[in-house]
Amino acid sequence: MGYLNSKKSYQSYCQMKTLLKWTVTEYHHLINTGILIDGHTELLHGEIVEISPESAIHTQIKE
Repeated sequence: MGYLNSKKSYQSYCQMKTLLKWTVTEYHHLINTGILIDGHTELLHGEIVEISPESAIHTQIKE
């Protein structure tokens, strides 16, 4: 999330409007075709959101 390093850029990001709502089928298609490859996104209310990677502690707790 390098583009959110400053308070001003974060405020600008929060004010952005969603231009297109994605369906679950479309989101899965983006993953299956390799457009979304890093695994650090999720679909929330039709918006593709970047999420933080799991920490080592989180991984251990899940196991």
